[in-house]
Amino acid sequence: MSQEIGNIFAQASREGEGLPHDPLLRSPTILILFIALWGIDVYVFHRLRLDWRKAMDLPSQGDTNGSNGSSSNNGNDCEDGDIELLRTSSAQHQQTSTASSDDDDTQAITPVSHEDDDDDDRANLLNHAVSRSSSGNRNSNSANDIRANVTSLKSSGADKILLLSASLFLLLYVTQFVCLNVLSGSGLFATITFYLLVFVLSLSTSPSAAFPRSLFLSLLEHLAAIATGGTDFLHVFLADALCSLSKIFFDLGLLFSLVCSYPHNLPTSSTVLLIPSLFASMPFLIRIRQCMGSYFNYEKNDGFEFMHILNSLKYASSILPIVISAFQHLHESRKGEEDTNRYEGVLQFFLCVNTLFCFTWDTVVDWGLGPGGIAFCEVGFVGSSAPQTDSNGQDLKKKAVCLRQGLRLGSTGTWICVIANFSMRCAWVLRYFQTSLFNSWDQYVLAAQFIEVFRRAVWNVLRVENQLLQTRIGRPNKK
Repeated sequence: MSQEIGNIFAQASREGEGLPHDPLLRSPTILILFIALWGIDVYVFHRLRLDWRKAMDLPSQGDTNGSNGSSSNNGNDCEDGDIELLRTSSAQHQQTSTASSDDDDTQAITPVSHEDDDDDDRANLLNHAVSRSSSGNRNSNSANDIRANVTSLKSSGADKILLLSASLFLLLYVTQFVCLNVLSGSGLFATITFYLLVFVLSLSTSPSAAFPRSLFLSLLEHLAAIATGGTDFLHVFLADALCSLSKIFFDLGLLFSLVCSYPHNLPTSSTVLLIPSLFASMPFLIRIRQCMGSYFNYEKNDGFEFMHILNSLKYASSILPIVISAFQHLHESRKGEEDTNRYEGVLQFFLCVNTLFCFTWDTVVDWGLGPGGIAFCEVGFVGSSAPQTDSNGQDLKKKAVCLRQGLRLGSTGTWICVIANFSMRCAWVLRYFQTSLFNSWDQYVLAAQFIEVFRRAVWNVLRVENQLLQTRIGRPNKK
């Protein structure tokens, strides 16, 4: 989210008397949206039969669901099952086509009989009954699809996550209304009150709070592991998610500065920029530490240890726009806006470098797509025991020139994700059209944050899919 963090510095430094309500209450809103999108991801994993718990070495959902037969199938992350499914579907289609052809031939050789009017009436009634039966079957199928979706939502656990996010949003709205309108408090008071309420309710011993409590405690445990250098896939996955919340960390740093300066106004100095900048850089610094730890602990002699160095450089390129923007607005407060315009070109250059670097890494390494991704991931068709052709006899190597095997979203769906990922990584371009597209700067920042968390939700699906494939071939990717 480094693309737009810097511009908030100007707002923070100019509004020394205190920030408006929106910047402070914006972060809880994005956090709740982030939780809701993760719930949707869990549902998508379940529908695509991607066992995300297996990818992250977590207890299987099937262990708690008991006799749920569908749970045992969620771990079928290999592409062989997909190929067999295609073959079965193709065989069924051929059988259906053959039967239909036989029926047509039978009808073609059957002599036409001349029926009387009563027979025609009976035939019309029969056709009407068949039509009503077909309509009833369609309605029944639609109802069955709805019931199947609801069942899938519950069995995946996504319903609890979505209910939690809805409850948090309601709590945020009530807290904001009471603190601002009833108690005539400030945005700082409303934000701190909301976080305190969430903390207290998360530690409640009430049976209804069992799921939020377990989720909160588990999150704290994994965050502590990340802080102490955890480099397995789960902790790397969580640390990457924190990078999408970099703007949230900036707002927390701003909140920290407001608390430290209370009851005095927020001073217009370098401290206002330094503390939030450090907070915003924390997720990227954590990932750099994880990458360097993986580099020094790399035991295989296969020449891929340099990838950890490249990954560290990628996250360093995300920090550079934060540093340049902070330096730019610090000089703006001292020497005026004209003196800082010369840094805008440098900022744009590093934003473009960061965008292309991150997008390439997303596509080739994290998702295992493209020729480089195929060579790196060794998916499916590399081993001699893997199928070389699909059900139609087409060479899988030729089909995977641009993508890879085992795509649960299909080639078209995956291409849509790739294009959407690149488009959303370029959301920082909106900062130059902010006055024409948005009514205020806060609306732009909120839109940019929403785009980033939605991009992360899309990224999660293909990342987990690729991790399951790499786990199957014995080369898990923790980068």
